[in-house]
Amino acid sequence: MHPDHQNPRSDTSLYCSWFGHRLKLLRKITLHFEEYHCKTCQKQFTRDLHGKIVTLTPLLRDVNDTIAHLYQRRNQYRANL
Repeated sequence: MHPDHQNPRSDTSLYCSWFGHRLKLLRKITLHFEEYHCKTCQKQFTRDLHGKIVTLTPLLRDVNDTIAHLYQRRNQYRANL
């Protein structure tokens, strides 16, 4: 196939679009928030406020980092009481 006519999707993203992502837990932030990555295409995902799995954007990564920081501080405070 000529390089100009190649499909922009890679084989891994094509696999994921047909069969779905194979998600593995990357980081547990709180009891309700987690970050995942796909074993096949290496994309990263997280759960939104409604519990749906969405693509992890830089904004959502910052939100997750902030939530994780607050959650850790709260647990440290409770442990010291």
